[in-house]
Formats: sequence, C-alpha cells, structure tokens
Amino acid sequence: MTDSEFFTRFAVVTDLGIMYQAAYYSCPQAIQEQWFTKAIHNGGWALQVCFRTKDKSRIYIFHENEFIVCFKVNRQVIPDEHKYLYFMELERLKKLKRGQRKLRGARRRGLKIKGHHFL
Repeated sequence: MTDSEFFTRFAVVTDLGIMYQAAYYSCPQAIQEQWFTKAIHNGGWALQVCFRTKDKSRIYIFHENEFIVCFKVNRQVIPDEHKYLYFMELERLKKLKRGQRKLRGARRRGLKIKGHHFL
C-alpha cells in the first residue's frame, strides 16, 4: 500500500459539516448549496467519499460529475461563560439601539424626554 492509493468510504452530511471518521470537512459547494442548513431541517444523509490513506487533511466527494476537494475543519469549543457574555452584550446593544430609535422619534416630534426638549 502506498500513500497515493485512494480508498472509498461513506461520510455523513450533518449540521456541523461532512463527518468522516469523527472529523468534519467542508467545501465551497456544500456551503453554496447550504448542505449543513438542510441537514438541520431535513436530517443528515450519507455520501461517498474518497481519501488517501495517510492524508486525513482532505477528502474528495463525487458531486455533479466531478470530484470536489473537502478540507478538514478544525472545530473550536466555546466555553459556556463566553457564550453567555457574548449574548448578554448582544442584548445590551439591542437595548441601546431601541433607545436611540425612541430618541430620534422624540426629536422628530419635538417631545420632551427626561427634562430635555428637542427641537
């Protein structure tokens, strides 16, 4: 067996990517055709992949009469406390934006807000 030999197996399209041997892969075709979003809504599906025996950084899929290279995706796990802080900041920004809209509306109508008169 040499490094240039190809093998064929099955992978599964999931919401996280094309999963093969506990690793995830992606390609422009999958992103453009929204495969991962479709997998969320319709469930995943199997597809045939080719790979080289020693090179796990990429796999190849046969799609619409051509081989497409899919590259390994390095998934990062984001700690829950970072997610929480991120979403809290988003909520703060949304409230700020709503406040700015109210203020602009009041200015247009010439209303008084908290002791200020806008002309």
